[in-house]
Order: sequence, then structure tokens, then C-alpha cells
Amino acid sequence: MRHFNSLMAYQEEFSRLTARAVSIFRFLESLGEPRTDRQIKDSLFGEHADMNTVRPRITEMVKAGWMDEVGRTKDHVTGKPVRLVKANSMGEMLTPAKKKTDQESFMEALFD
Repeated sequence: MRHFNSLMAYQEEFSRLTARAVSIFRFLESLGEPRTDRQIKDSLFGEHADMNTVRPRITEMVKAGWMDEVGRTKDHVTGKPVRLVKANSMGEMLTPAKKKTDQESFMEALFD
């Protein structure tokens, strides 16, 4: 069970997202699997929509922790490498990732 304050913080942050950001997040959340920016744009706004319809919102949500870049793939239109993003669950967003210290990284490298 989530702590009440965590749920309230989640709700407060979610309410700050734009309507477009919410629709992008909900779409990815419902799929449960990664998509490229173009796949998201095509699914939500059609293939003739501009990439800037989704790209800035996705970048903002990645920086804010709502989404993660989880890989790269080749874009089917441009042939260039592009990011794959997935929506984070509430638990992933409320549990800060533990960053390794330089000493921890060094020690791991010694014993790998």
C-alpha cells in the first residue's frame, strides 16, 4: 500500500502535466511496452502530424521521471537510430534510483 503523502505528491505532479503530456503518458502506460516518438505521434495524432507534437512533451517527461528511455531502434521512416521510451509506474517514480558513488563503481569494476 502506498503512503498517503506519496499518493498526494504523485497526484499534484500529475495535475501539472499538459493535456497533451497526459494523453501521451496514458497511451504509453496502457501499452506497457516501449515506443518511439514517431510511433506515439502516429498512434495519437496521425502520420501527418508534426514530430514536434510529441517530442518536446516526451523529453520533458523523461527529464521529470514520468518516462524512461529504455533503448534505441531504427526509425522506419528516416532509417536513423531513435529512442524507445516507456511510461514509469507510480512506484518507479516515487522510488528514487540509487546512484552509485565513484567508490562503489570502482569497487565493482575491480571485482567484475
